Amino acid sequence: MMTYLTLFKDEVRDIELIIRNDDETKFIPTSASCVIMHDDLIVERCTVSLNVSGSVNDNVITAKITNLTTHVPTEYDVIWTFKKDDLIFKHKTFLCVLEN
Repeated sequence: MMTYLTLFKDEVRDIELIIRNDDETKFIPTSASCVIMHDDLIVERCTVSLNVSGSVNDNVITAKITNLTTHVPTEYDVIWTFKKDDLIFKHKTFLCVLEN
């Protein structure tokens, strides 16, 4: 599965990935990372935070996208990597940056 996101040129925004199991229960990772890629090159390594366990949204990964990425209007891949126990999972978000 892939998710889609549109931002505007020079926009800075926190984005979130909410994770659930196949049976719609919360999936709470122990660590996570996020990179922005264009043409197989890393454009930006995002600052990632996992919401504190016990909070309302403890299955949410938040990443900050800065104008390092959004300065150039084009299409990007946001690659989320998260770990639980000894398993590593990946998710891709398609990011389109538009002119204002």
